[in-house]
Amino acid sequence: MSSTALVLSGTRRASLESVLDPSGSVAYALAQSGSWAIEAGPIPDARFRQTAVTLLEEALVGFDRTAAMKVLAEERVRVVEGVSQAAAEAFAARLGAQAAAAKAIPLTALAKASPWTGGLPVLGGVGGFALGWLLINLYIGLGIGAALAVGLAMLNLKRPVTVLGTPPEPMPLPYQTGEALGHIVAALPAMDAQVQNAYRTIGRLGLRMLDRVSDPEDFVGIASGGLEGPLGQGALKAIIGLGAAAKATAGGRPAAPAALWAASDRAKALMTTLDRVRDELIASPAASAGRVDELTRDFDAFTSAVQALAP
Repeated sequence: MSSTALVLSGTRRASLESVLDPSGSVAYALAQSGSWAIEAGPIPDARFRQTAVTLLEEALVGFDRTAAMKVLAEERVRVVEGVSQAAAEAFAARLGAQAAAAKAIPLTALAKASPWTGGLPVLGGVGGFALGWLLINLYIGLGIGAALAVGLAMLNLKRPVTVLGTPPEPMPLPYQTGEALGHIVAALPAMDAQVQNAYRTIGRLGLRMLDRVSDPEDFVGIASGGLEGPLGQGALKAIIGLGAAAKATAGGRPAAPAALWAASDRAKALMTTLDRVRDELIASPAASAGRVDELTRDFDAFTSAVQALAP
């Protein structure tokens, strides 16, 4: 079977911030390339289909929501291909084996598509044989059945498989940063709700800043010198510091609660400042120096507070 991509133009990078979502990363996980695919559908229930489409819109590049709503109601489709086994299995589980009939499949299995997939050629052949036998005779029935089965099998091979989208591009990270994120994600389940929220708030700010400074079209990234600039380096230090604190917490040496709440409150305030500075830079690029200096001072103080969390 051939594949027909049901996607719009445009690409995007996986959101780093989603790594620390309570429900788990979607787009970031699918950015892990590999030799697996996900299939789903048909999804006749409108509520389940709406839920699936919302999740797919978040995760896939160039996803066409309107077209997907229609095709998922009627067909089994290939959601995405070229992802890792872990990402395919996790994403299929999120879509749901019952709600969306989602399944992770190795591409090697898909590459060996059979002309008899779905059983339609066999059923058509049997039906054609029975009809020919009843109306004419045994030999005519055999001929009609065989011809109909072969015709449907050839049609099955030529029928394109709809692909809903492609994985987002992964963002390359320095080794220490990826390792730190691993420590944070691993430690979160054992934390109580309040500590979890503090870690996620702090981590999300650092990751949001990394996304901003790594985006060649983002005004904050342009004005601050990108990943190599002070904001980029500060974000890396904050993530590494938070990872060290998470590792220490998992080892029975948690950060002082007062220091953790203070860093979390500072992160919340900085998220507002970051959005405000971005809007001001868009409105008045000439004032970039003063805006970025203000943001850098505040972010330096935040980074120092996060690094101090690890005992």
